[in-house]
Amino acid sequence: MCPGTTPQGLIDEGIFKEIATALHKPPHRAVSLALLAQALGATKASMLAKAKQRSRRSLISNYIKKMGSSATVKTAQTVEAEVAVL
Repeated sequence: MCPGTTPQGLIDEGIFKEIATALHKPPHRAVSLALLAQALGATKASMLAKAKQRSRRSLISNYIKKMGSSATVKTAQTVEAEVAVL
């Protein structure tokens, strides 16, 4: 083997793979986090599904706050149905 060359076994095992992802400050923070999520295996579909789920929880939470204690006696399906109309 010549000095300064990397053995093929190490290359095959990924010695030169990316080992870090930069997390920049705003205004580039959102892009950094999205790239990190992709590096960890997130897909656009999974990210959209999570965002939709968070949005639904937020709508239900806001609805319950608005309605006060009267909303707590309703079933989850009723609250979700009413929020879906909003």
